[in-house]
Amino acid sequence: MANPNPTTSLYCRDIPDAGVANTVFGSDTSIMVARPGKTCCAFPLFWFTIPEGFYALVTKHGAHQPYVDSNGKSSPVWPSGMHLGPPWLKVSHLVTKQSILFNTQIKGCKTKDNVTVLIDVSIVLRVMGDDPETRPGDDPQNVYKFVHEVTPVGLQVQLQDAQAEAVRTLARSVYHTEVFGLRNVSHSELEGVQEKLFSQEAMDRVGFDHMERVSEGEANQEEKDVMGEHDYYDSLEAGFNVEAGASVADAMKVRLNRQFNPQGVEILDVII
Repeated sequence: MANPNPTTSLYCRDIPDAGVANTVFGSDTSIMVARPGKTCCAFPLFWFTIPEGFYALVTKHGAHQPYVDSNGKSSPVWPSGMHLGPPWLKVSHLVTKQSILFNTQIKGCKTKDNVTVLIDVSIVLRVMGDDPETRPGDDPQNVYKFVHEVTPVGLQVQLQDAQAEAVRTLARSVYHTEVFGLRNVSHSELEGVQEKLFSQEAMDRVGFDHMERVSEGEANQEEKDVMGEHDYYDSLEAGFNVEAGASVADAMKVRLNRQFNPQGVEILDVII
């Protein structure tokens, strides 16, 4: 079922306080970063809370304040829960830990036979901010980098430009009848396609003996209709396109990760 509200933009949003973060992020999947305000109170608060499911950055008098655990290990990201501190110690940014599904439409793609097509591409991504001991390749420093250097809007622009270039190049290499075959497929579906492609029946049908018969006119049009060869070859051709589509999506994911991993963003999946 298609998502009725696809995520076509990524941005940062101000929220009243950290306590409403789950509600705000749950209602708007375009938000990657939130800036909580300070809770208004007649008396200054000497504590603050960080909700579960977010990477939190904390500031002291506006300057970034790293978190130091009981072992003396420093990290730019603060853990969830309640923390004690003076009123000028506050949560400055909350970055979601969940995976984001980002959708774009690449318009005006020209195929090999010069047909203009529109291709939808979806990317599943996340910020690589976990502890490297629990998730190799991650680094909490990526969260600080994402907030202050990459930014959600900057990531959106880079993703759109990278996808447009890759998809237009891809579309130019195939005919318009093969575009649907560029979609991504699951591992089990791909195995099923490969099994059919390399089955004995497929080899027999496209083998030398059969092609020789066709060239000599022995297999006439009536025979093909009775045997159902058209349906079989259509299915076989679709199988080749599906297998190519899986390879294309994987190649795009590798290419995007080469670009975005150094910026602290991981591409989990590419869906065409």
